Amino acid sequence: MNNEELLKRQNEILYKKYITAVENGLEPYKSIETKNGYKTIKVPAGDKNLLIHSKYDPIREAEALYNEFADQIKEYDQIFFYGLGLGYHVEKFLKEHPSLSYSTYEPDMKVFISHMEARSLTYLSLDRLVIDTDNNSLQLWLNRFLKESSKKTLLIILPSYKQALPESVELFSQSFKKALRNVKNEFITNKKFENRWLINSIKNYCELLKTPNILTNKYKQKFKDKPVILVAAGPSLNDELDQLIKIKKDETAYIFAVGSANRTLIKHNILPDAVLSYDPQAHNHKVYEEIITENIKEVPLIFGSSVGHETVQKFPGQKLHMITSADTVSAYFMKNQTKEYGIVNDSPTIALITLQVLYYLQCDPVILVGQNLAFRNNEFYSSGVKYEKRGSEVQERDKRDEILVESVEGEMIQTNDSFDRMRHAIEQMLFHFQEQGRTVINTTKGGANISYTVFQDLNSVMTNGLKEPVVDKEWIDIPDYENKYSIELVEDKRRRLLRKKEECYSLLLEIIKTITQISTNKEHRLYQKMYKGFGKFDKYMKKLQQNDYYLYFIKPYLRVEFQNVLRNEYKLTEEQDYQKKADALTDTIKPFIERCLETDEILSPYIDEMEDQIQQETKQV
Repeated sequence: MNNEELLKRQNEILYKKYITAVENGLEPYKSIETKNGYKTIKVPAGDKNLLIHSKYDPIREAEALYNEFADQIKEYDQIFFYGLGLGYHVEKFLKEHPSLSYSTYEPDMKVFISHMEARSLTYLSLDRLVIDTDNNSLQLWLNRFLKESSKKTLLIILPSYKQALPESVELFSQSFKKALRNVKNEFITNKKFENRWLINSIKNYCELLKTPNILTNKYKQKFKDKPVILVAAGPSLNDELDQLIKIKKDETAYIFAVGSANRTLIKHNILPDAVLSYDPQAHNHKVYEEIITENIKEVPLIFGSSVGHETVQKFPGQKLHMITSADTVSAYFMKNQTKEYGIVNDSPTIALITLQVLYYLQCDPVILVGQNLAFRNNEFYSSGVKYEKRGSEVQERDKRDEILVESVEGEMIQTNDSFDRMRHAIEQMLFHFQEQGRTVINTTKGGANISYTVFQDLNSVMTNGLKEPVVDKEWIDIPDYENKYSIELVEDKRRRLLRKKEECYSLLLEIIKTITQISTNKEHRLYQKMYKGFGKFDKYMKKLQQNDYYLYFIKPYLRVEFQNVLRNEYKLTEEQDYQKKADALTDTIKPFIERCLETDEILSPYIDEMEDQIQQETKQV
């Protein structure tokens, strides 16, 4: 089988990219034969050519690279190769470790075309190979790769690339570091919110049955090609209040407020057309303190389904919802009913959540106000925003990781790592707006420059674009909203959940019993019985991993602990010493299963309450 047939069979997406590149006239680099009969390739670098592999002995060079990392490999669960070249080094690593988990990234399609012509690809798993054809997608891909992989990753960069492709290596190194930080921050977020996400999703579930889903077709028809102003609580919001008052009066754009911006707007008698919320924390409702205490019913709430349940319960106005990726309860009950609406990915900022909603609704243009993502004149928030533990000014803790970034005016301004990560996340979303040919205007004076936006003064936006009334004051009042989720299917799932909950409890007890027996048999050197115990353990674990209650309720409640178990479980499958394997089950798996039993006890009253509410809804239908 030749390389093209092999590539097509194992990685059709990459095959299509390769064929497109060749058909568009992209040619390989010059291939030359080395002293010992192997091949290497010349890559132009400035005013000279550099060799990707040794011109004398690429095999010995690959062995030297392997020896450099040989002692480190055992400390990692997988390897990430940056730079395929002609693959001698990858082949050496795989020869020494045939069961090694790995991925390979090649930044230059011309190098890959050279490989296609020079060497067979049979040594390589092509489904684990990525060829970058778009630098804009690099960060997205790395974020996804590291997020989806629970394994400890060793990065190996082919040394010649540092000279031959220095810009690509630098871009990748920076992107890889950012992706690692993102994974670390996601770990911290998961640890902080894993329990709240699930409890909120259970407590909020029946509210989803009573409220419209904002992502239905009828709402898309309402907002398609309509201007929407996304108002954040950055200090520059103070500059735009007069303009927002006029926009509200003239009804020339919808005003969606995120985070604390509603407090500044309400203080200046501007009622937003909607506020959006997704924060799972118990104190999140304090963001809407004025709306709640003054019983302002004219402002609707669009809430993420895993938002703090206190916010949903206390909010006085009309409510709409969106289902978030953190919500596994809705994923269980409405698995086949939510596909047409879409899921909003949980994100580091409510502005990014809102941008996803506006993207789904096909709003155009989207106008950013108060999205500073930087400090301005020692201001952190706009006027009217104060909390018990912080005021509206920049505090010393905000400056701990202070950095400089380019402003919308082209100057360098101060921000911090948290704001900067938010900016990059927003830019990744706005890339999709650009792909769709939709306009995002950033009117934030003194704010950080945000890629894929056009900076324009809000007065200018009003003069040139916001001329006619577009706001439908009754936009929420759509009778018979589309997301009347089938209560019959929900009721079926409720009954199934009861059965699966009981089944899960029994399986957890059996797994603990089996691990205990394996440990006892090991101590008494009853190795034949110990081996049989591994078979029973595998059978029960397989059933557990297919159990709906475990998958959608217990495991999400223990996200971080599950990831740790997953990493150890990977090592368990590689372990050939059965006595060590028995010890690992006792030390790692058993405590996790015991935590699962504790979690079942914690969740039971919440699930009982939810089931009672579902039954009440069923009776009303």
